[in-house]
Amino acid sequence: MLKKAIKYFLHKLQNKKIGFGTTIIDSEYSKSNWLGSNVSLTKSSLGKYTYISDDSRIRNCKIGAFCSIGRNVKIGLGFHPINYISTSPYLYRRSFLGMRGFSNNDMFLNEDYRDTVVGNDVWIGDNVLICGGCTINDGVIIGAGSIVTRDLEPYGIYAGVPAKLIRKRECSYFNVDGFPQKWWELDDYELSYLLNKYNE
Repeated sequence: MLKKAIKYFLHKLQNKKIGFGTTIIDSEYSKSNWLGSNVSLTKSSLGKYTYISDDSRIRNCKIGAFCSIGRNVKIGLGFHPINYISTSPYLYRRSFLGMRGFSNNDMFLNEDYRDTVVGNDVWIGDNVLICGGCTINDGVIIGAGSIVTRDLEPYGIYAGVPAKLIRKRECSYFNVDGFPQKWWELDDYELSYLLNKYNE
């Protein structure tokens, strides 16, 4: 408990937008990010203005800018072989969770925790599970409680177990002349200027 508290206060010195109990390991983030309480961020990177809500676990994931990630979201779930003698890591690892395994070799290393990509302007609802190795393209919305097992196409709205396309997003800005499709690549000043111009 003391170790967690020390880590929390060290992170708070660098960035005031990190909740209590959150752990960040080998990951990149910036001052424009917000991480709720009890978030685990491992071997991942966050684009600008992306936030992650409480109790979420993100592993081996590259997340773009302006993403909204709900509570208890799990991204980059681990792999278990289904066509091997067992799905238990004790049978295909030399050691697992500090105990000796039964195998002399570590097997399936390339399958464990495959990299996951989440594009820009993605909204992921509460309690969503995303399997490792998936690509969630720009503009996707994923409904609460969904399980994602494959790549999702840009600007699709998905929901269900497994997640299926419900419809495409419609936005009045998509067809406005002069408003860039990849608006998240603008700097803060340009984005503010354009938004206020088109909102008049």
